[in-house]
Parts: sequence; C-alpha cells; structure tokens
Amino acid sequence: FAAQAGAIVPVIPEPKQVTEGEICGRLSYAKVVLSSEFSPEATGAVMEELNECAGRGWPWRTLRIDIRRSQEAQQSEDWYHIGRSSARRIEIEAASPQAAHYALETLLQLVTAGYDKCFDVTDWPDISRRVYMDDISRGEVPTVDQVKRQIRYLSKLKYNGYLFYNENITRVPSHPDYVP
Repeated sequence: FAAQAGAIVPVIPEPKQVTEGEICGRLSYAKVVLSSEFSPEATGAVMEELNECAGRGWPWRTLRIDIRRSQEAQQSEDWYHIGRSSARRIEIEAASPQAAHYALETLLQLVTAGYDKCFDVTDWPDISRRVYMDDISRGEVPTVDQVKRQIRYLSKLKYNGYLFYNENITRVPSHPDYVP
C-alpha cells in the first residue's frame, strides 16, 4: 500500500513506529478468528472484548487475526508488530506473550476508534515495568470490584503493575493504638 511513515493513530501510549496506508475500510466484523502461537492467557481477555465489538459490522464479515512468535532478537522482550493490509486480516508478530497482549490491546483501541486505514505499527515499552500506584490512605478504600475495574483499565493502557500506598488504615490487633 502507499505508505505514509510517522502517521498518528488513536492509540495510548503512542507507538514508536507507524506507517499508514490507504483506506481499506473500518475494522468492522461479525466474528473474530484467532490463530496464535501463544497460550489463551496472553490473549483471552482482550479477545473477549474484540468479540464484544463483533456484530457492529457486516454480518458475513470475519476478521482473521494471526499471531506468531518473533524469531529474531528485538529491542525488547515486549516488542510487537501489527500489520493490516486488508479489511479482513491482521497479522501480529510478538516477542513474548506479554507483547502479544500489548498488540491486541493496541488493535482493540484501533477497532473502538473506528480506524479505517491499512497500517503497520511497531512498538515496545521504553520502561519494562509500568506500574501505577494508588494512594488508598486518603479517601475511600476501593472495593474488590473497583480494583478489578481499575486493573482492566490499566491493562488497556499497557501497565503491568498496580500498587497500593497505604498508611494508617490497617489495624493490627497486637498494636491497637497504632491506627488513630
């Protein structure tokens, strides 16, 4: 396809390398077919969301996603490349199961944004550990459901760690005066 390097795609965080082609139609489909060299744990949750997006497109259209393990040494163990050269096929090359997850999260962002061009996206994290710290000492302590929702949201942004900062919220029976 006629490529334009350095294009901007609706993805957070912004990928390192993007080449954008001509319009090849929205990523709309009725069904997703996945072929992956990685375990379902790496792809499961994101594939569920991609399938939830299904049905918004043509009822006969199937989106085929092929994920294969990169055979070459890359910049990072979380390196991935996504290629779309047609309306119905996505090819992903990933260096690790985590990279396959990041690639599918990027694809999900493109699907939900209605991105309609052919593209090549290559990305890897600058920092291998992307951790979010939530200060639960001030205000309400989150419920289990709120924490699960936050983890899913942070996963979409390609965070791979979630920590709580707390002080003065845990009562220790052996030291009852410790918490005011």
